[in-house]
Amino acid sequence: MWTLTERDKNRLRVWERKVLQKIFGAICERGEWRIRNNQEVYQCYSENDLVAEVKKRSLYYLRHVVRMDVERVPKKTFDQHPGGRRKIGQPRKRWIDDVRDDIQMLGI
Repeated sequence: MWTLTERDKNRLRVWERKVLQKIFGAICERGEWRIRNNQEVYQCYSENDLVAEVKKRSLYYLRHVVRMDVERVPKKTFDQHPGGRRKIGQPRKRWIDDVRDDIQMLGI
């Protein structure tokens, strides 16, 4: 799993809107064709957006890893803390940090 940055989230949302606009097509109003705006696309598509789906899947994966046997490689990787020092500056966000933020935001 990877951590979604704001740039990644925006790119996923833009890509999703482009695909949905292609799927739902244009509208003919008063004899003129126009592309659906974002609000109209979201009214046609009532499912979760792609970013929410990725976050939901990461929570499912976390549940799966936590319940794994200690000898499994994903569990070992999840529990280990690599040694060494990080570069100077704000540390990069890890996957587990992103999942913790999601859990806190949901109030779980």
